[in-house]
Amino acid sequence: MNIQDIYIVNENPMLIQKLCKDHSRGSFNKYFIGILIVSILSNWIPNILSVFLPTSMTEYMDMSSMGDYANIMPQIPLIFAFYTFVFNGVLQLGQALYVLTYLRNRSIEPSAIFESFSFYFKAFKISIFQTLICTMWAMLFVIPGIIAAYGFRQSYFILADDPSKSSIQCMAESKLRMTGNKMNLFRLDLTYFPYIFIGYFIQNMIYYVPSIDFSSLQGTIIALVASIPFVWATAKWSLGEAAFYELMISRGFNNFRYAGQDAFRQTVSHDSTEI
Repeated sequence: MNIQDIYIVNENPMLIQKLCKDHSRGSFNKYFIGILIVSILSNWIPNILSVFLPTSMTEYMDMSSMGDYANIMPQIPLIFAFYTFVFNGVLQLGQALYVLTYLRNRSIEPSAIFESFSFYFKAFKISIFQTLICTMWAMLFVIPGIIAAYGFRQSYFILADDPSKSSIQCMAESKLRMTGNKMNLFRLDLTYFPYIFIGYFIQNMIYYVPSIDFSSLQGTIIALVASIPFVWATAKWSLGEAAFYELMISRGFNNFRYAGQDAFRQTVSHDSTEI
């Protein structure tokens, strides 16, 4: 891909959101089920596992040398961190394939989420590389870390579209395509902020109920059920993000096309270890 191939998405972000809403009218609830499945796999399962295996990473470390900083270290259960480390990439790839399938065909195919496991190692490498690069930039200051994250936002969509590409190729292409598009995607994100805020508010209101023990299995399940409005908002946001990607590669709404999904259903073997 060359710099000349970059398409700047100047379409009105409110128009993008409206067209996504029109596209999903009458089928959004079914589409939402797939995003809920991703949330269950990526968030519910590790949280429930953490109830039974609550030991945090800091308990395995000697924190005496860190002084006061030891008190502000996140108490993340080791099982939660390990689960996220192992499955974050492949589940994000599965969601990208699922949303693209819905966007391009208005077809609800939750099985697409699990087809991503055929390319587990490529998705895993994208997740690791992105985390390392964004963390290093964020250590300099928060803003560079956010900018770096926006540069890689399209990596999973690119891999979903063409799984023959390596992890590095997907990240490099995402960074190139996002040249001049970061602020435009940020503007689109802002149009979904009210949905995200309302979902987040409802999700966190449950923690002010004093009678619920959130360290118990029952309390954890209640909290996870309360997060469904946030997942609903995420489903809307994900569709808009997919539409933004489609605009970049097809160069406008009039050129929306279908590509990539069949590659996940081919019986031929792919070299998923390539980077």
